[in-house]
Amino acid sequence: MSRLLIGVPARNEAERIVELADHIESGAAMLDSSYESRLALAYQTSDDDTLDRFMARSSGLPQAVLQSPRSLVGKGANVKLLVRHALADGDDYLLLVDADLGDYDPRNLVRVIDAAERHGHSLVLPLWCRPQGQGNTTNYLASPLVFATHRARVRQPLAGHMLLHRSLLERLDLDALPDDYGVDIMITLTALGTEVSVGQVPLVAPAHPSKEGNSERVMVEVTTAVLHALERLPATDRPDVCWPERYWDGWEWPRNGGIESNHADVIVQRAATTEELESWLALREASDVDVAEMWADHLADAVRRVRSPYPDLARIVDDLVCPFFVHAEHRAHRNTSVAELEEYVADLGIRLAARLHG
Repeated sequence: MSRLLIGVPARNEAERIVELADHIESGAAMLDSSYESRLALAYQTSDDDTLDRFMARSSGLPQAVLQSPRSLVGKGANVKLLVRHALADGDDYLLLVDADLGDYDPRNLVRVIDAAERHGHSLVLPLWCRPQGQGNTTNYLASPLVFATHRARVRQPLAGHMLLHRSLLERLDLDALPDDYGVDIMITLTALGTEVSVGQVPLVAPAHPSKEGNSERVMVEVTTAVLHALERLPATDRPDVCWPERYWDGWEWPRNGGIESNHADVIVQRAATTEELESWLALREASDVDVAEMWADHLADAVRRVRSPYPDLARIVDDLVCPFFVHAEHRAHRNTSVAELEEYVADLGIRLAARLHG
């Protein structure tokens, strides 16, 4: 009998928590009788009735609520609660599903479990597509940077959906994991660094609504986490981690999450002078190649600086904010297909790798 804990980190997710829990339970019911599944909500004090709605629903699975101290706010704190719970209970697998994936397809749960069992993966990540214009930190920073530093083709290193086997859970340094949005990329980098098997499975993409004002916070927290890891962890070469050839064939853009981008607003707030602001905004009309080269130059420079003696990590991250959002703003105005985006992300990783290793 294999024990599966399905963990949902949540704060202010009342609108979607019941729908998600119902879909998760439907997926667990599709597993064969060799699995003992449970559901856990890792909850932080919210401004809505997330907890009340979760507790009031009729549950078909044994369920638990894990609550972070009121002083802690951040996804990573909830994830660490779930990891500790899974380890203490002797679970074989922990499936993490972000609470905002309300229309979650139950078959996704079965597919990741099947991939882990068939291939012995300790970490299974999704291959899916965010709505057009979303996922900028994943597309233009995390995925290319993981390739450039580890030679690992990981498309969704911070997807909000990951299956962890106990062999990986036991390798996580929970005290070192961040309490914020950087937690997913740190789990991914731990898997790459400890050389456990990492798999990627095409899944049905859920609607993934953006939250107003979140883009800068996500970018800063993820960038801080990954650069800090590059500063202190030894480089690991993982060319064995690779996505399937043309996995995106047949994909179309999912429906939009409904929040307009605030890229230009971030640039206006972050630019140090009027002249700097004008130079950044002028790049919106530059060629695709020029903007990609600009962003690759800045990101490669950040990696070099963080690996130098006594790096100022906060300053390095701060220096990346404007070029990142210039790049995201430029990409937001490109009318591309899913295939063109996927090929662009792969090429960006190659450009960055050439700078770091050329």
